[in-house]
Amino acid sequence: MEQEIWLPIPNYEGIYEVSSLGNVRSLDRYVELSANKRCRAYSVFLKGKILRPGIGTNGYYLVILCKDGITKQRMVHLIVADVFLHRPANTDLVVNHKNGIKTDNRVSNLEIVTIKENTAHAIAMGLVKYGYNGCRAKLTLEQVKEIQYLKRLGFSNSQLGTKFNVSNTTIQRAVHYVFK
Repeated sequence: MEQEIWLPIPNYEGIYEVSSLGNVRSLDRYVELSANKRCRAYSVFLKGKILRPGIGTNGYYLVILCKDGITKQRMVHLIVADVFLHRPANTDLVVNHKNGIKTDNRVSNLEIVTIKENTAHAIAMGLVKYGYNGCRAKLTLEQVKEIQYLKRLGFSNSQLGTKFNVSNTTIQRAVHYVFK
């Protein structure tokens, strides 16, 4: 079982911490409040707690952090990568979930990779559909096999395009498609 290590979130020191297991918590603290300009300010004690993340439309966990009355929504895996993996700012590097589970934000499951590496990993894990499995596919697996067979028999791309009601480019891609 992995040990949970807590570190402060940059720009939120003393307010929030993130753990090596992908949890985010608020810390015990006093907050100054004022009802209006005429009333004097008073302090309120806030008990710290582990935040319950929401799930964004992209499937990643996110939390809302608040500082000085300003709230920001942050993806948990990016916070973990910033703190524990020292993700470089302003680069083309992204955070990859090694096991393909977007909600598994343990440090041991995250890595910094290029966009190309991330895409290749997603395809290899079956997370991204492409080719005849893709949502925009014009041909089925059986049709691709039939096209390859008919091409070996001497049919032209134009003839096959007419038969399957697709462009010559689609026929060319089907002819050269390699099955895994």
